[in-house]
Amino acid sequence: MKNVESNPYVILLNRSFNKKRGHLHSLVQRASLRASEKRCSIEQATAFLISEEQADLYPSFFLTALGDALSKEHGWVVKGMDAIVFALTQRYGWMPEEVRKMAPRDQWLAISDQAQKVALDPQAREAWEERYQSPLAAPELAQWSRPDGDTNP
Repeated sequence: MKNVESNPYVILLNRSFNKKRGHLHSLVQRASLRASEKRCSIEQATAFLISEEQADLYPSFFLTALGDALSKEHGWVVKGMDAIVFALTQRYGWMPEEVRKMAPRDQWLAISDQAQKVALDPQAREAWEERYQSPLAAPELAQWSRPDGDTNP
């Protein structure tokens, strides 16, 4: 990726990751700990941790990128999650506080038809794909819910 420092979505991913974890341990350290706890290989533990991180960050990251795209398309001043809140209050007449209390999955359900109509910022796609080696695309609702219980390594 060129100009990582100037891509606001790389900064967003890093900030979100650090906030979720409280403090940052290297992936190698966390994988090693997980492997010893679950008695699995480092490779299995690493793959699980990366997929867990993706599942944790994907909803807010995708909605932020969608909010930016909606803002650009409609000429709104608000961006990111504030644009999602604005779009849902305009569309359904909900109060902003109500929308902010909604889970990302519910926000996505309420606005998912808009995701097919706007193009996400290429920098958002680039940041996600560089970090996770998977495409940033409109998710299926099932992707945003993880099964109860931790059965994976």
